[in-house]
Amino acid sequence: MSRSYSCGNIYDYDCGTSCGWKIIHVSNWEEIDESQLKETMDFLNLTNKEKKQEICEILYLFAKTNPEIGYYQAMSQILIPIYHLFSTDPDLDFKRNATQDSFFCFSNLINEIKKDLKLFQKKIKIEKNPILFNVDRLIRFYDLELSNHFRKLSITPQIYSLGWISLLFTGTFKISTVFRIWEIFFGKEERFKFLPFICASIPIMIRDFLLKENEYGTMELLQKFKMIDTKQLIELSIKIFENYEESKKQKKKKSFWK
Repeated sequence: MSRSYSCGNIYDYDCGTSCGWKIIHVSNWEEIDESQLKETMDFLNLTNKEKKQEICEILYLFAKTNPEIGYYQAMSQILIPIYHLFSTDPDLDFKRNATQDSFFCFSNLINEIKKDLKLFQKKIKIEKNPILFNVDRLIRFYDLELSNHFRKLSITPQIYSLGWISLLFTGTFKISTVFRIWEIFFGKEERFKFLPFICASIPIMIRDFLLKENEYGTMELLQKFKMIDTKQLIELSIKIFENYEESKKQKKKKSFWK
């Protein structure tokens, strides 16, 4: 599958000469954070130098062709799994056009979530962020004890779920787990309405551990949990979603735990 544009040609055209894969400093565009790029690739066990160069090229091209959005550091962590999926595809056509197809998919995704990306760049109250607000509401709706525990410790969704949401879980799980979550996430027509259900499911799944901890221990568990089963997480997210939708239809609160 080929596209009508060439990342390499546009990249070189803007430089006037061969860029040699060098990150270009543009006055109205933030520099790509190569240290974060390396950290993300290491976290996902992607160490190929050529892949890093092509990922940088996609990020640069996107920033140049979408000046109203620009570049955010979190973008690299969203792009890397997309590129990895195309570049390791057994279908040679997909693999051959990994850079172009990754740019196409990445551009569509970022343009879809650009409002949310900008929202998460700012310090904003939970009530004004619909995703964070719904995470808080879902936990309170389905697990009042856990919700009260968070409130007692002054731990809000803004503190523990901001990274999950802004990075679409790429900084939290291994790449195989990220793909399984994305499969469900992108399969939903109103996918960003489903996002809070995934975020709420994580602390609900480890509630018994969280309730035993103080503020420090609770935050550490939420940031570095290892005991979550991906299949159970997805099943719980769907169950909470379906249960919540049903409760809205009936216009009354249903007991989730029965």
